[in-house]
Amino acid sequence: MHRCLQIQEILQQIADCEEWGPNLVNIALTCRAFYEPSMDVRWRKLRSLEPLIMLLPWTKLDWREEAMLTMLVSVC
Repeated sequence: MHRCLQIQEILQQIADCEEWGPNLVNIALTCRAFYEPSMDVRWRKLRSLEPLIMLLPWTKLDWREEAMLTMLVSVC
């Protein structure tokens, strides 16, 4: 790995680039050095709570039903 990629601020600037879009996960998987900065950006720029909700064990139920979704929104 090049020495400049050992500087966290540079890695963060690369991950913060708006042009990555959905490919940010691919960037995270290319190298261990890119993983943390890329995932930090990915979680910071969530457009909805769905990815977080899907991490919960009870979401194997059909949570998209309006009653369940209303309950989740009121809790958050």
